[in-house]
Amino acid sequence: KKQGAASASGASVVFLGDSITQGWQYGGFSKNYPEHNGVDKPKEAALFEARFTSPGGGAAPLNWAIGGDKVGDLAWRLDHGLLKVPVSPAVFVVMIGTNDIRDPAAVRDPAAVAAAVMSTVVRRLQRRWPKARVVLLALLPRAPREFPITTESEPWGEDGAQEGGNTNIYYSPIKRINAYFEAAAARDPRRVTYLDCGAGLLSADGTRLPRTTMGDYLHPSLEGYRVLADCIAPVLRGLTRVS
Repeated sequence: KKQGAASASGASVVFLGDSITQGWQYGGFSKNYPEHNGVDKPKEAALFEARFTSPGGGAAPLNWAIGGDKVGDLAWRLDHGLLKVPVSPAVFVVMIGTNDIRDPAAVRDPAAVAAAVMSTVVRRLQRRWPKARVVLLALLPRAPREFPITTESEPWGEDGAQEGGNTNIYYSPIKRINAYFEAAAARDPRRVTYLDCGAGLLSADGTRLPRTTMGDYLHPSLEGYRVLADCIAPVLRGLTRVS
């Protein structure tokens, strides 16, 4: 009911995804967020509203993301309620799939994960809201997490491309999934826009994933969310009237 009431505000942008997207509203999900204890409105939520709200007193964007969701979970939520919400957004911003590769060794075909995003999420949105544009976000760089985290950055790149090699097991599946997303969007350019914001989260040379932008190597820090806002907002500005 609350979700339906919120949609009646006339939001022009709706975000869907997992904890990375839900983190805009709840101060991120990184375990390195002591500054958010007791804060009524996390800085990420204020950033979300400031950067993605239509100007001139327009409606705030909606955030329909749920932490822990895989592709199938989001598809289920679409079929069991979200597709019935009375909202007419101009744009859906979708980032989903990183939880499907939680164990990369068990994912024999990352492209199948990407194909599921297109067939069970993007196509459902297009059938329900045929005039809306889908901004399909690339999966963000990530690294295996161990707590307490003692490193300040983790490698990102091809195996053996750096001195000592690279043990980041997520690099290959994420690159393959994102390549699939990019190709799929290119085949439907009038309705789907592919956007990869990952480079802004990496070190200057693109070989390291710092804690300054990805606090636990999975979820963005506040600085990471600023990077994402700087990447996403101009694209939305071209598709709708967000500031």
